[in-house]
Amino acid sequence: AARGATYRFEQMKSKPEKARPALRRLTFGIDDKNALRLAAAGLEQGLAIAHGVSLARDLGNLPGNVCTPTYLASAARDLAQHYRMKFTVLERAQMEKLGMGALLSVARGSVQPPKLIVLEYRGGPAGQRPVALVGKGVTFDTGGISIKPAAGMETMKTDMSGAAAVLATMSVLKELGVRHKVVAYAPLVEN
Repeated sequence: AARGATYRFEQMKSKPEKARPALRRLTFGIDDKNALRLAAAGLEQGLAIAHGVSLARDLGNLPGNVCTPTYLASAARDLAQHYRMKFTVLERAQMEKLGMGALLSVARGSVQPPKLIVLEYRGGPAGQRPVALVGKGVTFDTGGISIKPAAGMETMKTDMSGAAAVLATMSVLKELGVRHKVVAYAPLVEN
């Protein structure tokens, strides 16, 4: 909660706002060694989750001309390298061969190339069946713009929030010590 309260998205500002007071200290009163150990572990988990939430919020706050399918695929590749996950990206030609007509149809509304990213976290034993996460990544949706009201059009960039949530979830698995296989799929298009 403390990290969320201090979150600010200022990446796109040419002149950052006047500095706000920073949270400098958070004090917990613990008088038991076992409780202290549990509190320290809880703090580490909380920080990992807060980091993931900030990542999802940062991606969701980026404008559609920056946070394209290619940008998100690059962010996923960086996560995979940092957290040692397997990364795969399917490009348009591969999707055509696989018959992914629905995804490709949505992508026809833009010159931005579609991507389908797959991240694999291997925290479980070899034979374990993975948990699958799927997050929609429509980075900007102008589809049907002639029937959409102009008010709120800027929020069409948030159609990629599912993909952002999936990437954020994958970013915290190792830090949380999750002992299960998890595979994330994020189809990414602009329309």
